[in-house]
Amino acid sequence: MRRQLQGISLILFGILLALFALVNPWIPIIDDLLGTISGYASIICGIIGVILALKKD
Repeated sequence: MRRQLQGISLILFGILLALFALVNPWIPIIDDLLGTISGYASIICGIIGVILALKKD
């Protein structure tokens, strides 16, 4: 059960990073590199979260 909760939390964190990457062009303080990194990090967190959530204990 604990791995499933970790997976769900990683999926939610990935969604948060994806939203941050979408808002990035409207915030002039944030650099383009940070927006790109947050986009890739959201994909990685989402994939790891799905693997942990669906993995049998």
